[in-house]
Amino acid sequence: MLSAKPLSRGFSLLELMVAVAIAAILAAMAVPAYRTWIANSKVRTVADSMSSNLRVAQAEAISRFRRVVFYRSGQTDCSTPPNASANGSYWVIKTIPLVTGDPVAVVKCGTVSDGANNDNIASGPTAVCFGTNGRPVAVADPGIGGTACTVPVPAYTYSLTGADRNLQVRVEPGGNVRMCDPIKTYSNSTPDGCPAS
Repeated sequence: MLSAKPLSRGFSLLELMVAVAIAAILAAMAVPAYRTWIANSKVRTVADSMSSNLRVAQAEAISRFRRVVFYRSGQTDCSTPPNASANGSYWVIKTIPLVTGDPVAVVKCGTVSDGANNDNIASGPTAVCFGTNGRPVAVADPGIGGTACTVPVPAYTYSLTGADRNLQVRVEPGGNVRMCDPIKTYSNSTPDGCPAS
């Protein structure tokens, strides 16, 4: 005797509408957290870019045995050394002349951070000069349009702001370049924290 196959049953319209409504509610709850995560990621991207480019400037000073300046600029063309700008969205690394007539070379330049917003940089020095030993040095006229470099006390600090996360990129007087979280205090248990200033 043959038995009848059970009928396969699909979703009713009501069940489908309930499932879509639940999915929409869950998506609406996740969107604000996703936006915050994106904003915080951009802050991290800018901080990584700033710290790595400062390290490049420091390494160039040591390898060339020349004073080098890292600075922000509003000009996109680096074929000739552009002037400094406190809120520029480009960065430039160039050598500083030792004597009058000494050639100046633009070592490297680029955007503050690809795909991230320059508005994340709340404050920080326009220029940081590195000596031949890789430590920050004071230079009265590094040739970047009237902006001078000073020795940081206690450190050069770039403050970066995001949705709910702030970061700092610090250049210590000894030459250490590091990224830290200003909400945390540096200790053995929180190595990502910023030193108390």
